[in-house]
Amino acid sequence: MIIMQIIASSFMFWKEKFSEQHLVYLKNAGFSGFEMFCYRNYLDWKNRTEMDKLLHAMRVNQFTISSMHAPWTKGVENEWYDIASLDHRIREKALKEIFEAVEIFKKAGAKFLVVHPGMDKFKSTTKNQYMENAVHSLKLISLFAHELGIQVLIENPPPPEIGSSVDEIKEIFKGLRDYKPGFCFDIGHANITNEGIDAFLTSGLFPSELHISDNHGQKDEHLLPGEGSIDWGSFFTKVKHRFGERVSEIKFNFELGRFPGTAVLIKLREKFSIF
Repeated sequence: MIIMQIIASSFMFWKEKFSEQHLVYLKNAGFSGFEMFCYRNYLDWKNRTEMDKLLHAMRVNQFTISSMHAPWTKGVENEWYDIASLDHRIREKALKEIFEAVEIFKKAGAKFLVVHPGMDKFKSTTKNQYMENAVHSLKLISLFAHELGIQVLIENPPPPEIGSSVDEIKEIFKGLRDYKPGFCFDIGHANITNEGIDAFLTSGLFPSELHISDNHGQKDEHLLPGEGSIDWGSFFTKVKHRFGERVSEIKFNFELGRFPGTAVLIKLREKFSIF
């Protein structure tokens, strides 16, 4: 039997500034834990006043940060924190940003760190170096997080990012086998690959966390389940069959692109609770 925890991501509020009301919305929908998407346009976690406001809101509403998504953008179009970059200055800046976020959100109670292996497009001639950089950076992140008692979860990103194919993500895990990271399976990302969701379900990778969102198979739309082309009934049947004996505990994380309203979130949480 798989033990489930159902959480929601702050990503659904990414176009706004953090407000305690966001946690109230989630609490009223039956959630008690959430993923903090480390996006400084939403919550400037380097600002002590803003962090104090978050911690106060968490205490008042009895909320926990179940996981944190590593910083991946500077909030400016086409400016990314890329831990696999061929430019060592970009890699170092990305690692510094992630280390700082981990230290801060550890104090807020985070126990899991979700990381993309890389962010930028790469040429076939530089893929090997890009892959080596990704693995090396993930080793450093894993060691740093482990010292603070935080488990690293490597997420399959959307194409064309490194790690978006089954072969690439498996190669990354092979390079990290001594570091024992977990796997975060983003279903929406898998749905827009040429291989599709089933290829990941049969890959031999067993997830600790599922990112739940829908799309139409073309781009990462972060739609509500049922608004896109993913067959959720079929997906859960396959998950039970393939993961049931190998995964004892799993986190379902609604990583939606918008807040759909409390009533809709309640229905989604109840629907996924019967898994």
